[in-house]
Amino acid sequence: MSKLEIDWDSNESIDYVSDVEIYKNRIHSRIASKTSYSFDDKSDYFENKNDYSSNSSLEETQGKLIISPETKLNKNDLNKIYKKLNNIHSKLINEYKILQQREKTITERELKLQSENGSILENLKIKYDEEIENIKDQIKKKSCENKRLSDSFRVCKESNESLKSKLAETQDKLDKLDKQNHSLKNRLSNLHKKIEISENKTQNFTENPKVEIIQPKKSLNSTQSLNLFEPFAASVSWINETFLKQKLDFSLPLNNDVNLIEKIQKILPTLSDLLINSKKQFKEYQKTFLEFIYWSLLHFDSSFQNQKLNLSNTFRRIGEELFKNIHSSKTDEAFSVEWLDLQDTKSRLLSYMIILRTLNQIDYIIQIFELLKDELKEEGQKETFLGYHGTWTILKWCKLGNQIVLNLSTEVYLIMSVEWTKQSQFLNSCSNEYWFSQMSILLRNSNVTTCDAFSSSSSISLANSQNSLDLRIIEKMSILYQKLSKNPQNKKYFDMFSLTKICNDLLKRFGHESEFLKMNLKSILFNLK
Repeated sequence: MSKLEIDWDSNESIDYVSDVEIYKNRIHSRIASKTSYSFDDKSDYFENKNDYSSNSSLEETQGKLIISPETKLNKNDLNKIYKKLNNIHSKLINEYKILQQREKTITERELKLQSENGSILENLKIKYDEEIENIKDQIKKKSCENKRLSDSFRVCKESNESLKSKLAETQDKLDKLDKQNHSLKNRLSNLHKKIEISENKTQNFTENPKVEIIQPKKSLNSTQSLNLFEPFAASVSWINETFLKQKLDFSLPLNNDVNLIEKIQKILPTLSDLLINSKKQFKEYQKTFLEFIYWSLLHFDSSFQNQKLNLSNTFRRIGEELFKNIHSSKTDEAFSVEWLDLQDTKSRLLSYMIILRTLNQIDYIIQIFELLKDELKEEGQKETFLGYHGTWTILKWCKLGNQIVLNLSTEVYLIMSVEWTKQSQFLNSCSNEYWFSQMSILLRNSNVTTCDAFSSSSSISLANSQNSLDLRIIEKMSILYQKLSKNPQNKKYFDMFSLTKICNDLLKRFGHESEFLKMNLKSILFNLK
């Protein structure tokens, strides 16, 4: 017997009505036209196949509902099929709603993830850009530092080569001077021999009866004067500590005190006579007397000029006598026993600074500056120099007129400005309006020259010119200005005396000629920003 396969069209829409006959006619029409229908997924449509096979003579083979042509569906079979289909429809609707809800949540989560990913990527990009900028800045700084170090190394190398050549020239000159010195010593020894011979001849023809009478009088005067020297020295020491000596506050120039200066005028001539005529007695209290003379000079420099002119001859005699003492102690040992004790470092330094304040002979001043430079190589002497306000003594010679003296005075400042324990105190002594005003005059009213004013005798006339200033002196001054510019409080002095503008002008004019000067000027301008 042939059988018809009933295959339900899943795409066909079924109206769920109560009239079962409509579905019965449709099924019979399909059977009549021998159209086969199949129900897939029998597990979803039928829960128990035994019920259908017994009541409606339906057969199930290989997942399909088989209906024979002779089979007739009753109303109960159609109702069961309708209910089953209705259940399937409701399940599908619920599943569809669940899927829609899940799709909505998934969409929301996807949008949230996209926003979070976008913010994370944006933050990472910002951090990456910042790190790139920081790395670029560091590379730029390192490159600038490397360039600066290479320039410094090149400048040091060039200066080292130039110094080697100058050292060779200086060594040649020194050899020549040694030969001349040796010949002069021979001549001097010959002259001494001639003098001794002449003195011996004169002694044979002269009588000395007065010597026996004068000797006891000198000893008597010396014993009487010794009794007066001790209280006099104590009084002078008390005056130094109480009235003249200033604390280390670098507040010079001092205030004018007319009464004090009048009293000093009475004592200074006495000390001058003691220094010239009574060297042995002066030697016993030399430090006290020299301190009195030096502090008096500081007070006179801060007072009216007519008061200083009244004692100009006294100051000159003191300076000349001290210079003779220094010169004789280095050339003739016979004088060192009677004259001042130069083994005392403070007395020696005081003598140098008193000479610098009292004498004006250039050859004397040059010798004293050379000796002072040797003294300041020790830190103890540097502290003594600061204690006696040596900054103001050297400032007297920081003026146009003689480049050799000006060069020596700037070298003294450089020696004091190198790294040591009290470098800041020295820089503070220079950090005032008066010092900046005096030093700015050198740069403002001078014609800068690039020639070497210290190497040959032919340039002495240039060194003595009134307004010329050698480039090497400016280089040394730039070192000092560079260290002073590090102190923010000195910026007002740089602005007050137009030193910033002067540095810019020097940088434009001579920056291509001296790399060392160029570096110092740039450092000054950088510190003043």
